[in-house]
Amino acid sequence: MPDLAGPRVYGMDELARSYLRASRKDRLIMQVRTPGKAAAAYRADANLAPERAVGPRTWEDFLAEQVRLGL
Repeated sequence: MPDLAGPRVYGMDELARSYLRASRKDRLIMQVRTPGKAAAAYRADANLAPERAVGPRTWEDFLAEQVRLGL
């Protein structure tokens, strides 16, 4: 199965903050370092494939649609 990626790479903190803004929620965000080899791979961006970006839809587009739908 070929890798599939979006048009932009986001950090988890950026995703969480923008989600909270879009959903009009006020929550504390805490960074927690997760141990283990899988977590280390995520920290090293091993799960990302920016060279395989498919489509123009961004996280911001997705959030805007969810707000419009009331989800």
